[in-house]
Amino acid sequence: MTREEKYGSVFPAFAMALSVYINMAAMVLLPLLLLSGAPLVAYSSSAQLRAISTLFLIKFLAISSYNYLATKAANFHLGILGLSLAWITPYHFITLVRLALSIITGGGVPLFTPSGLIVEDGSTRTVANRIKVALWDHGFIIHVTIIASLLAGIAASFRAATQSGNTQSIWAEVFARAGWPPIFLICFEYILSCCTPLSYSITPPKAMTRSALMDRDPQTLLAYPNRQAKDPAPSVSE
Repeated sequence: MTREEKYGSVFPAFAMALSVYINMAAMVLLPLLLLSGAPLVAYSSSAQLRAISTLFLIKFLAISSYNYLATKAANFHLGILGLSLAWITPYHFITLVRLALSIITGGGVPLFTPSGLIVEDGSTRTVANRIKVALWDHGFIIHVTIIASLLAGIAASFRAATQSGNTQSIWAEVFARAGWPPIFLICFEYILSCCTPLSYSITPPKAMTRSALMDRDPQTLLAYPNRQAKDPAPSVSE
């Protein structure tokens, strides 16, 4: 492997690991900031607050336009701020931590080992059992904790804002805390994304059998992928 090939493989991996750490830190620190009840936007006058809001509106429209065009081009839903897949971040974080600990302790790099075909048993046929398995076996308890902490942080932030004086001051304080559009949209995206495992547990996707994705030639008896097998995967929003 040449030096260019090494750099080409190291930089994307480093960028992915860095984004995982940043997203995980945001999931942990954002509820703590909201629970503190402190203002998240610094402004000295109502005119300055309106100017900051206008700048954010321009930025939001630009990001939303880009995500819309990227969604149409790639047939993949990116969400409002591109955080629709944030629910996978805890799993990526746990994987990177296990990898780092394994390398530090001298255990070597863990490799993937196939465990065979996953067979559905009777314990996952009901919704209650599927939710129980998702909570404790698949780590959905982490997402529940994130959702609960974000909701508690938003409630604490609104409570701190309502302790101001007149109505106009209360709305300004709410707008400078959990009501600030970037913070509110990030919290909304995180909560909506962390509900994805729950939606999978309630309405799991149907696994297509091999015979349903193949068309067999009556003359040669050879099987070929049909149109459904060749179609791209549906987007997250579907």
